[in-house]
Amino acid sequence: MERLEVEDSNHEQNGLVEQRNPQNRLDKLRKKLDPYSPEQIFYFNCGGYTVCLLFLVVLVVINFTSSHNFSDLDGATQGIYSNLGNFPFTDITLASVCPGGFEELQLGQWPGTNNICHSSGSDTFKTEVKAKKCFNNYYESTPAQQFTKWKGSSICVKRVKSIRNDTKYCPSGYTKCYSDLCVSGSLCPITHLEFSDIPFDQTTTTGSVKTDFGSYLNFKRDQQKPPIGVLRVSMGTDSPCLDLNEYPTQIYYPAMKEKPNGCLNYGVFPSYRRIDTDTSVNLLSVQPWSTEVMRLPLLNKTLETQSTYLTYVPRLELKNNVYCKSLDLGGLVHGSSGLDSSSWEITMSMLVLVGLVFILLRYYPMDTEKQKMTALIIGWTTTGIVFAFGTMVISGMTSQTRSFLAEVQEMTNKECLLDQNVQKALTDYISINGSITSMLKAWIIGTILNLIWFVVALLTFYLKFM
Repeated sequence: MERLEVEDSNHEQNGLVEQRNPQNRLDKLRKKLDPYSPEQIFYFNCGGYTVCLLFLVVLVVINFTSSHNFSDLDGATQGIYSNLGNFPFTDITLASVCPGGFEELQLGQWPGTNNICHSSGSDTFKTEVKAKKCFNNYYESTPAQQFTKWKGSSICVKRVKSIRNDTKYCPSGYTKCYSDLCVSGSLCPITHLEFSDIPFDQTTTTGSVKTDFGSYLNFKRDQQKPPIGVLRVSMGTDSPCLDLNEYPTQIYYPAMKEKPNGCLNYGVFPSYRRIDTDTSVNLLSVQPWSTEVMRLPLLNKTLETQSTYLTYVPRLELKNNVYCKSLDLGGLVHGSSGLDSSSWEITMSMLVLVGLVFILLRYYPMDTEKQKMTALIIGWTTTGIVFAFGTMVISGMTSQTRSFLAEVQEMTNKECLLDQNVQKALTDYISINGSITSMLKAWIIGTILNLIWFVVALLTFYLKFM
């Protein structure tokens, strides 16, 4: 009995020694690999490496193709911000140069043109032609520009210095205006504009400005109506698009960089009102940047057949609760600027770099399976570095965007912006930035998988070839 107990005790001690001895475990693993040839081990590791790369590529492609058009979303959020991000104004005038204390308004964007090659006397021209291939009159592309003049004058406004939306009782030095809007000073913001031959009386609620083109610009400050948020000019139709990268339907000048297909993505600014009309030729010709533009071939012929409209848009309606009335819209604009596209470009660049590494490894001697495994591990090491670097870069690029995402999600959940088209822009914001978050997760998972397979490759290399 004592002999059996001693043998059992020795057997248990030997087992513990084996468990504590890493070499014994490695020997067991080596024996398990004996049935497999070096060539099979090599292809096994190649398969694992390929799975890592394919996993990352598939996730990135899914995220990229499921996202919306970045430019459209950027234009829509810029439109929202232009309406709500600036303080409303209490005074307005028209002048060739804005007086002190007044700000010149930007009235909308002209999209610019592509290069033009035109033969004198012809009713057609070619665009996006290089200068050396144009044997006729050549016109360089023109950049997008902001309209700042209406009938030769700047529209100048004086904004309130501060506002409070999140309180029912205005603090000292503030005046109660529309829907719990408290503005600094004693005047409420302007809520109505019109051009007329008869001026309004100059009071705390009405006023007039004599224009250089003969009429009066009349305005009202009505405490029961929302303040004016923006003024916009629209060629062709009086329909200012919420998406600033879209253009109202008009006769298309073939060299324009953007086609004026109308407000297709997010519609028009809600509750806009037309206040004046002019010819499109006049609108373009009075802009300070238009001298060269007006010389473009056939442009005048296109412009002279259509009108241009000046409109104003009330500030967008917010749901009447404290959270919605105290929104910070800066994050909304930041998050819409195409970071997903940049993440895609970085991802493709990283994968191309990995491909180049393996192309270069073709010049590494691979006469034996051991040399092939060595080349694979070298490539794998480089891939791991690239994956880790890519993860850090994308994480850094999107960190601020991700920090805004929760706030915009809450804004969407609470339906703070009441217009449906505006809400749609917020929903698309969540979708695109959710794609950015998923892109980062794909990189993190890809990096972890790469690390796991790299350890497996090192272990099998040591056990089979060392």
